[in-house]
Amino acid sequence: MQIDILDTGNYIWCREESYIDLILLLHAEENIKLDKNIHIKEMEKELFGDLINNILKITNDEKNSYQQKILLLTKNDGQQKNDGQQKINEKCFMDFIFLQNAEKNIKMMKNSHIKERAYALLNNLKNKDFRTKNKIGNFYLFKNENFIISTSGAIKTYIGFTQDGTLVAVQCGDKNPKNWSYFINEFNSLKNAKLESKNIIKYVTLEEDINHIYIAVNLWDFYLDEFIKNHENQAAIEQKKKIVEGMLLGLRDLHQAEVIHGDINPRNIIIDSEENVRLIGFGRTIKLKEEETTANTERAGIQENDCTKSSDIKAAGMMVYYILSGGKHHCDTQNDELDIEAQDLIDWMINKQPAIDKVLKHPYFWDKKRKEEALRKVGDRPEVQCYTDISKVSKNWKAEEGLKGTEAVERAFDRKDKKGQKRKTKVLGILGDNEQVKNENFPEKFLKLCDYAESYSKDKTFIKWKSELSDEWSDIDKTCPEDLIGLLRTYRNKLSHVWTFDEQMFDRFPDFYISLHRLATDMGWDCIWS
Repeated sequence: MQIDILDTGNYIWCREESYIDLILLLHAEENIKLDKNIHIKEMEKELFGDLINNILKITNDEKNSYQQKILLLTKNDGQQKNDGQQKINEKCFMDFIFLQNAEKNIKMMKNSHIKERAYALLNNLKNKDFRTKNKIGNFYLFKNENFIISTSGAIKTYIGFTQDGTLVAVQCGDKNPKNWSYFINEFNSLKNAKLESKNIIKYVTLEEDINHIYIAVNLWDFYLDEFIKNHENQAAIEQKKKIVEGMLLGLRDLHQAEVIHGDINPRNIIIDSEENVRLIGFGRTIKLKEEETTANTERAGIQENDCTKSSDIKAAGMMVYYILSGGKHHCDTQNDELDIEAQDLIDWMINKQPAIDKVLKHPYFWDKKRKEEALRKVGDRPEVQCYTDISKVSKNWKAEEGLKGTEAVERAFDRKDKKGQKRKTKVLGILGDNEQVKNENFPEKFLKLCDYAESYSKDKTFIKWKSELSDEWSDIDKTCPEDLIGLLRTYRNKLSHVWTFDEQMFDRFPDFYISLHRLATDMGWDCIWS
């Protein structure tokens, strides 16, 4: 087996194939020759041989142990060597850590194009003089066009390494007022303690020299547009959904910190080696004051119109379309390839711009457990349980002008029917404690519910749900109206008699959960979102 020996000046690094895996002695052979202390010399010989013999077996813990032994060998007759020698020893060990970690981190990358360039940069950095020449603050950066990741105007982004071997993307710009404002704004945004999020790019360091300013963040594998292009025929529906959710979770964390992104686009969304989705591009980010809902971008040197959380939501909606359609840009016509829930989410975000927390509660993101929870919680509401009677009461009220709500309830039930009187008591209990409150709440609680049920049932796939389900479910309550709430009640009752949620059974109508979500949201039934 051929073993490469790399001499970095003070330490010798032993490499098996292409992976640095072993630290040898500080100027091992030279030290043995020069050392006058026979005991120390024998220790060095023994340790040197031990390291060579165990090249394939050494573990990280053992490396740490060897490092402690090496530091012991820097003592002579019990006296600590001078501080200069100790610093040299420590610097050499840090060089080893850098080279080892850098190669390990490159191996984890999946983007072959960036991976190839990272290896090329690392090969240059193995030269001590090259490292010294291209060290800027806490990272290494070679400003050569071969190592440029992207260019945006006068700002270039390079591949770089921190001193501990972490791969970073380094934005570099001339030190002028415009770039200074952009970089400082991005730096302050990324350092915001409230923005600690796995879906927001992690800041590493800010540096400057005479002519340039630099921001380093953790390097990524792909920009969103690159990922979609490279995985055009491979990205599964669930993988796309994961990307959508990751982007929106990052936006949620921004908005919770009262920060507006202001520039959500395919080049400001990245995917790392573990396929985590993160937001980047914070040079235009705006921090809202407590009383603000809108930020004027001119104070950040941006020419666009005012930025708001709503404008972020609209832009994110366009990105959802972009992701799910495989890189197409949003247009007015619907994409037949998208399912109903996805298309509804996109239209809702672009046209209505709901708050990000509401966006993440859209049925597009509901799994089997969430759907069952919705059926149980909304289906157990007293308004839903009494809906057949409420529907009858509302029709009575609409049929006679000037009729009070409580009067409409009284007329809906036969006074001689004991069961009917019990149901009447439940219906009146939903309206409130006294007659005045009951009459005031009647339009909001009953009429509104019936209107929504009718509206959200119109032209839907479940409009004839009784005839479609009757062959499989012979126990359907014939008194249930053939609308959204009638189907909800039927589903809820069925859940009381089955052990598990049957997706085939409860996913028969693709737009049912969208309509249920709209109804619950408009009625203010927040218990569904616990």
